Amino acid sequence: MSRPPIDAPPFVKAIETRETPLQGPVGPNVFAFGEDRPMGRIRAYTTAGLTPFAGRGSPREFHLLGHVHVDGDKVVRVEGFNGIEGEKWAKLAAEALTKNGHLAEQADVILSTPLRGCPYTGIR
Repeated sequence: MSRPPIDAPPFVKAIETRETPLQGPVGPNVFAFGEDRPMGRIRAYTTAGLTPFAGRGSPREFHLLGHVHVDGDKVVRVEGFNGIEGEKWAKLAAEALTKNGHLAEQADVILSTPLRGCPYTGIR
């Protein structure tokens, strides 16, 4: 099943990988990267209010790895979320943006951002 096209600047789309697809805008000039993953069995069932192994199917959840904040034709902030994977993603994204000339000189690159550290994660 193909996804609908996402309206994002080309330099934002350029840092998308198979492992960390661009999910789309989550705020004004803020774009999220991450993927849908199967939930672990225990977590999926307890989240649904069931006892472990009582459910059917494989529920999925979105695993956020990072955000990029865009101003004009430059990225002014790169944020990594959710542990080591998010840190690795933020570092690789910042390197790719620097190589392509789209990371602002005074950009903030925060490898390990708390989910509450960005108002566009939906976590308060």
